[in-house]
Amino acid sequence: MKKKKLILVLGMAICLLIAMSAETFATDGADVSAAFSKASVSKKTTSSDSDFITIYKPYRGQVFYKGEKISYKFTSWDTWEYYYTRPCIFLSKRSTGKYYCTRDLGPVPVDSYKTYTGTISTKKCSTGGYRFDVMNFAYETRYDDDFADVGNEPMISRYLTIKKLKAPRNLRVKASKKKITIRFNKVTGAKKYEIYKSKKKYSGFKKIKTTTSRKYVDRTVKKGRTYYYKVKSVRTGKGTVKSSFSSRKSAKAK
Repeated sequence: MKKKKLILVLGMAICLLIAMSAETFATDGADVSAAFSKASVSKKTTSSDSDFITIYKPYRGQVFYKGEKISYKFTSWDTWEYYYTRPCIFLSKRSTGKYYCTRDLGPVPVDSYKTYTGTISTKKCSTGGYRFDVMNFAYETRYDDDFADVGNEPMISRYLTIKKLKAPRNLRVKASKKKITIRFNKVTGAKKYEIYKSKKKYSGFKKIKTTTSRKYVDRTVKKGRTYYYKVKSVRTGKGTVKSSFSSRKSAKAK
């Protein structure tokens, strides 16, 4: 009887130890999983953090214009105990899930971290909302493509918007003595404007001025001749983006 009780007690103790281990593993797993999925974003001047990834660029909610380059900067830590860590970046359209960029950035030093910087072109992107993701993958070897499916790869996301740079609207041209004055409305995202001129209505337009002002006075006109004008918006930074032409307007020099 005593032996049976001893066996029963030992069995209960073993079961308790197994349960405690399972609970500990489940708790740790949940914590790690939460850390992986947490997109802890912050203000423009700071970064977002997880246990293994810190993103500095792009910022949360940042707006880019089609044709620009998206600058990225992030730090990845060595994530996996028995595997090599290789961060990958993804740029995908939120509404369709279509990927416009996937890039494997190579290994993180063992028991250390590495900061990655670079740019992504938006020329082939359509307009709309996007996700920029950084994910730390586990690989069997340092440089070969032997991916180890260990689950719960850590990831941080940024939500971005890509827009099309619009042409100036409400173009006005007015002739006065020996000059024609051109005015137009401000365009969101534009840094400057290009003004084009032609003596013909449908062709022959040449750039005569690049300016940050929304007003330009053309003094290179001859009395009695009609001139035609169009304007483009321009955005400079990581790549130059130009809009289509504005509507065409004309004036007869006095």
